[in-house]
Amino acid sequence: MKKGSNPLVFERVLKREVGTIYPPMDISEEKDYIIVRIDLPGVKKRDIRIIFEDRNLRIEGIKKKSKEEEGSVFYRIEREFGRFFREIAFNIPVDSDKISAEFIDGVLEIKLKKVKRKIKVEIG
Repeated sequence: MKKGSNPLVFERVLKREVGTIYPPMDISEEKDYIIVRIDLPGVKKRDIRIIFEDRNLRIEGIKKKSKEEEGSVFYRIEREFGRFFREIAFNIPVDSDKISAEFIDGVLEIKLKKVKRKIKVEIG
């Protein structure tokens, strides 16, 4: 695994809101794809929303407490519940018709197809 810094892909720095969860995320690049993986343990697929607009990818949703936990007395609380989101801005063209997502074992994986640009230059 190589760790790199690509100025073509970056996470938008947004003001942190109190009570909002920022789940851990990995962004990697393959020959034809940008891959985004986000850990969302305990989140239901139906509670996740993925929006791609104007080269921005936004992942948002809610992590709910289970019914059994609502009446319990807790001695320690480390797990987070509530609204979550991550937003990534892309400086490279992405084919918005070829974005796919899978949610397996609490990990959301989003694949974004990169667009190869061809520029034809006319000689004048």
